[in-house]
Amino acid sequence: MRTASRGVCMKYILSFIVALGPVLWVSAQSKKDSCCLAQKDLEGVWQRGQQGVGNGVEQNFRFYPDQSFFLDMSSNEGEDARGIASLQGKYRLVKNKLYLTVLARSVVQGGKVVMLNQSESTSIFAINGGTVKLVNEVDPKEMAEPLFISFLRDGGITLGSETYYKLSKEDLKMAGIDWKK
Repeated sequence: MRTASRGVCMKYILSFIVALGPVLWVSAQSKKDSCCLAQKDLEGVWQRGQQGVGNGVEQNFRFYPDQSFFLDMSSNEGEDARGIASLQGKYRLVKNKLYLTVLARSVVQGGKVVMLNQSESTSIFAINGGTVKLVNEVDPKEMAEPLFISFLRDGGITLGSETYYKLSKEDLKMAGIDWKK
């Protein structure tokens, strides 16, 4: 008689485990994946510091489906005095880590540094009359340190220590950006 009650008890325990197993597996999967941005979610144009294009497009990352990227650091056209205007290369996304390989950079050569009207610009200086030249990196290698990606409650992400927001199709159209290759 005792063997029969053990059999019934084991049957209930086994049924409980079989019924609960898929629920625990799905729960574990969602927790595992919630830390990380999916490749398809990363694709698009991510602008630093603000949602929408406002008065112009600020620094932005463009992540393409072929795992290439373009980093536009020249904010509003002509309103910057930095020598590097953009970077382009390949990326690799591993969970919440973004590994970058810079293949080329666009640099501004020549021109004249001028001071901008502070009531009209967020930059102090600009280079007038400079020529942008594409320079290929010699022996490009993946950066040893990744950028860490974190989600923000307002829909943005942090890349390293900077905040970025994904631009909508309407924003891209308004800014004249065709991010697809």
